[in-house]
Amino acid sequence: MKYSNRLLTKEAIFYYRFKQNRLEWMRKYIGMVILAVNQLWSTWEIE
Repeated sequence: MKYSNRLLTKEAIFYYRFKQNRLEWMRKYIGMVILAVNQLWSTWEIE
């Protein structure tokens, strides 16, 4: 389960930034992945 969650998160990071618009992206992934990736990108954009 840890492995699959990690793969989902890595895929979500890639698709959030480069492939899809935000609404399509949010519909595709589970809530916890969305929260983690949003936090990651907001931190990266601030620094």
